[in-house]
Amino acid sequence: MSGLADTAGEAFNQLILDELAVERSLKDSLAQRGITVVTTSGTLVTLVFAFTTLTTSSKASPFQALAPWIRGLFVAGLAGFIVAVALGIAISLPRKYNEVDEGGFATMLDPRYWSAADPVEGARAAATARTEIIATFRRDNATNARLLRYAILAEFAAVSLLAGAAAGIVLPG
Repeated sequence: MSGLADTAGEAFNQLILDELAVERSLKDSLAQRGITVVTTSGTLVTLVFAFTTLTTSSKASPFQALAPWIRGLFVAGLAGFIVAVALGIAISLPRKYNEVDEGGFATMLDPRYWSAADPVEGARAAATARTEIIATFRRDNATNARLLRYAILAEFAAVSLLAGAAAGIVLPG
């Protein structure tokens, strides 16, 4: 009977453990970046409102004092921030990741499996569970990465539209 150290499984096991650590780290990083998008967009919306209040001369309705095309850019820019915030929140939503559940732990701790004579078979079963977890992480991380790209593009579009609106307000025309 050979131990796990005597097989290629030991090398495979380390690779699987490393990949699992990478995917968990990426999941946390994407969630943090999603929150950053929400924070950035919220701050920029606040600054936009402050800017338009300070730069318009009409006391009754600063927004109505703007030219229609400037109002259009302004509204489209704010919509871009709303989209970015929604995507940032979607990235941060809790998901059910495929992890070993209580039943799986109970099975592993069952004396019939825990005391099994073949360590290679136990290591292979654990590696199988880890690779299933990695597959789930990769799928969800790819979705979150795509949402993050869209959120950043929405922020960029919003900033560009608001820059055009700001230019229309402050530049003589």
